[in-house]
Amino acid sequence: MITEKIQNMVKDLAMECQKNDVAMSLGAFDESGNVAVGQVGSKNQVETVIDIQLDAWVDSMENCGCSGCRNKLKELQDGDESVAKSSKVHSFVVNDAEEFLDVIDRIKRGEFQ
Repeated sequence: MITEKIQNMVKDLAMECQKNDVAMSLGAFDESGNVAVGQVGSKNQVETVIDIQLDAWVDSMENCGCSGCRNKLKELQDGDESVAKSSKVHSFVVNDAEEFLDVIDRIKRGEFQ
């Protein structure tokens, strides 16, 4: 559950990063579809942070080795559309913050169940 405390912590961290000229992209998502997101920096800076997060995510899947992670890695490497369609995982490509917020709103409304 994304509590008010979590939301405030994300907001406070974003404000602190902004004060110190630090780029940040942080997201928290619970099973009910509630989201807390904080992003600070230029589009290029935020994209760089997201790229770093994706690299870390792939590294963690490679180190895990469970069948779910192996299947997701294979999907990423092969670009296998059928695996993506059978999964509850959704990927989004967004071009700006407004589009990102629109996707978050759509997730909250349950459009990607």
